Amino acid sequence: MSRKLVILFATFALLTTAGAVQASYEVECEGYNDDTSAYVSGTCTDGEFDGTDSETGEHVYGDCEFDGDLDGYDSDTGEHVSGECEGE
Repeated sequence: MSRKLVILFATFALLTTAGAVQASYEVECEGYNDDTSAYVSGTCTDGEFDGTDSETGEHVYGDCEFDGDLDGYDSDTGEHVSGECEGE
């Protein structure tokens, strides 16, 4: 009976740890408009970028990665935005 409890506890601990790895995240990102070179900053939340173009004030949206790349677009012009996101 003790061995079954140990196995059950170990399984529960493993599943709990695996769930924590998949937790939500929010990190800061920065990049530049590929056409105008305008600085862009914003937040990456669970893979979705939401930011602002520093020159025009236009909304920038796109995909992003925790401790990885920012791949966005200017909502007004459609111009591509490249950058990176922190992973702390």
